[in-house]
Formats: sequence, structure tokens, C-alpha cells
Amino acid sequence: MGAKGAETEAALKAKLEEGADPEQLLAAEDAEEERMFDVVMPSGRVTKTESAASRWLYRSLRWGERSAEQRLLTVVKVLITIFALTVCVAVIFNDRFFPPDSVFNYILGGEWQKGLNVFAVTACLMIACVVMVLTMLVRQLLRLLASV
Repeated sequence: MGAKGAETEAALKAKLEEGADPEQLLAAEDAEEERMFDVVMPSGRVTKTESAASRWLYRSLRWGERSAEQRLLTVVKVLITIFALTVCVAVIFNDRFFPPDSVFNYILGGEWQKGLNVFAVTACLMIACVVMVLTMLVRQLLRLLASV
């Protein structure tokens, strides 16, 4: 921690000892640290960028503070998550949703001719969706355990 960080910490401790509300102090500190700021490009165009320190935080930006690219990425992530969850549920509960002679069960059964074909690629995508969902769930669980 640098000298500035030590001074800030000492000032916060002093304010807490005086009886200041910790939530108000944190809100004031967050207001001071702008996460997004303007950058003037060599062409004169002004763009917004996120500060390097805030990229390491696990807090997401408010929707209004995000750039168009960040908004698009969020929408794509949500759509891919919905698709992966749908495929994962269909793979796990395939006996309840699909008849035994369906193409879905044929793909999951692995009885097709071995080699690179549509069924192999589809099976790989289904397995990848299940692995992604399981990985996402484990990460969320570990994040919750780490914050305790």
C-alpha cells in the first residue's frame, strides 16, 4: 500500500472513531473514484474508458455508464447463457422431453458413424454447453464461499 493509501486509511479510521456512518464513508469514497472517464484520442475524438483499477472489481458498471460494446457484450452473454442452460436441461432430462427414437437421443447416444460429421459436432456443442453451465455454477459457488 502506498503513502496515499495509508493516509486515506488513517483518515477513514479517524472518521469512524468520531462516529461517522461507515456506509456514507464508503459511498463518498466510491463517488470520488470514477470508474469511467473520458479519453481524448489523437484524432480529437473523445471516448469513454474504464479505469484499470475498477476492472479488477467484481462490481458491474451501471447500464448507463457502459459503452455500446460493453452493452452488446452483456446482451450476447445473457443470450448465450440462456441457450446453454436450455441445452443443459435438455441433455440432462432428455428422457422426459424427447421420445426414444428422436434425433436428440441419437446424437446423445453416440451410435453414429465415427468421424467428423454433423452429429459429432452437435454432440460436442451439447457437451460444451453442459460443461460451461457446470463451470459457471462452480465459479458462483466458489465466489460465494470466498466472500464469507
